[in-house]
Amino acid sequence: KSIKKKGRTTMAQKTHYETIQEKIHAMKDTYPCLRNALDEHVFTALCIKSNLYKNPSLSFDEKTITEVLVDSVKDGGVDALLTDPNSETNNLVICQAKYYTSITFDAVRDAVAKMILFYKSMQRGEYEIVNTTVQRRYMSLSAEIGEESKACFVFYTSAPKNGIREDRVRK
Repeated sequence: KSIKKKGRTTMAQKTHYETIQEKIHAMKDTYPCLRNALDEHVFTALCIKSNLYKNPSLSFDEKTITEVLVDSVKDGGVDALLTDPNSETNNLVICQAKYYTSITFDAVRDAVAKMILFYKSMQRGEYEIVNTTVQRRYMSLSAEIGEESKACFVFYTSAPKNGIREDRVRK
């Protein structure tokens, strides 16, 4: 637990989750398109920015955010679709993020399985399983990727791993 003194929590005393909450609020302040967004949507943007747009020469702006975030009703279990800005081969990145305080292996496994099923369905041209925003985004990205491109399935969570092993999820 964090200890508050005079209404403030020192950095060393904050929980992991509280730190993420602060970063989410900072993202809402920085990007007007996120101001009224649900925290779980902002968490997805935060993860993408923190992991794929670390390089300051890469532009992570409102246009990028609105293009990559596809989380909505009938999204096929995908929260974000993009090409990896750090990849020379334009690898397709399919993301799902869970803004949770705790998570189980089954929840992680199911999320990864949904992303894989989404990708396989898109490869077969079964676009009707997702909404038009996801369809358009996927088709646009498909036109950008080449034969050397890979599909990368990325799962983010705010919850501690609690013994969930990455090798087991990959399997």
